[in-house]
Amino acid sequence: MFCQPDTEGTCPEDYRCVEHTNPNFGLTNYDNMFYAVLTTFEIITLEGWTDTMYIVRRSEGSYLYDMFFVFCVIFGAFFVLNLMIAVQFNFLNVAFDEIDKKKAADKERAIKEKEDFARKPTEEATASNMGSESESQIDEEELAKRRGCCSRFNPPGTTCCCCYAPKQRACFQ
Repeated sequence: MFCQPDTEGTCPEDYRCVEHTNPNFGLTNYDNMFYAVLTTFEIITLEGWTDTMYIVRRSEGSYLYDMFFVFCVIFGAFFVLNLMIAVQFNFLNVAFDEIDKKKAADKERAIKEKEDFARKPTEEATASNMGSESESQIDEEELAKRRGCCSRFNPPGTTCCCCYAPKQRACFQ
């Protein structure tokens, strides 16, 4: 049992005052702001709050401080902790929404690029039919490059965009 010195600085009869360290290896106390916040956080997270309440009750000899612990548990654990979780959940949802929007934009861009690649051979074929460029005007080295590209990357029955735009190596059906 913890004793308190009376007004004269002595302990009650049958008691002797002994120096003790704070409970839980000195971590559970209200001696300064850091330890007070740490102890209150332990109470709010419901981790050993009853042990702390009993230690305070034994040291003060009163049930009056139990109201503080009950208030911390009700207000802190059931209200503030859930509010913090809700805020974190909200920020997580915003982050996931941004990721989903980015993925959707990337998908739309890929579809647009695919459509552009599919359109390129048709546009060049139309241009060559109009006389802007014909196979006879292209030198043999360029033709070999185009044929080699198509034979390496183009499965049978598909149109190879790399034949028309050597920088792009993508084949479409």
